[in-house]
Amino acid sequence: PALWVMLQTAPPLTLPLRWAFPFFVVRNLCAFVVWYGLFWAALYSSRGRGHFHSTKFNPNYPSARFQRKEGLRTLRASVIGSGWETIVWLLYATGRNPAPYSIALENPDPLSSLSMHPIEQLIYYGALLPVLVLPCSFFHFILLKSALDFGPVWGHHGHNSLGGDKHHYLHHTRKVVNYGASAIFDHLFGTLDEA
Repeated sequence: PALWVMLQTAPPLTLPLRWAFPFFVVRNLCAFVVWYGLFWAALYSSRGRGHFHSTKFNPNYPSARFQRKEGLRTLRASVIGSGWETIVWLLYATGRNPAPYSIALENPDPLSSLSMHPIEQLIYYGALLPVLVLPCSFFHFILLKSALDFGPVWGHHGHNSLGGDKHHYLHHTRKVVNYGASAIFDHLFGTLDEA
């Protein structure tokens, strides 16, 4: 539901630039309050405590002071995330592709799946950085690394068979559409082409 709200409230690329950050902050704060508020109400309100107490890992509940502090930190994360969202939105809104190198291929093949500018490759593999600060097993790291290493072939091998993905393949023929492997972000940024 939260993702749906964010997709449905994506600003047009014609939004005045000075309104981009405030727009994302307000939208994301509202989404965070609703999303996390629903979970809090269901699990930590007096009614939720009675119904779900037997499923709680730690039978003790945090103090109200602790919950307020954690809630404010979560809202701060929303504002920081809004900043990143604004930067990416501004790049697209002003006609700058953050990584124009890889779209030079009009007819990619499997070997071009990870053919990117070196900076784009650093950003791409930056998806591995959370394992440095979040607890996870080596198995989960390898699973994520394998997805990054081998997943791009589906949108680049150029065939409707063997699980080919025409969505991203169109990105290489039309240049300014279908940047991702999923239509979700392209819908969000107004770059979706469903042809």
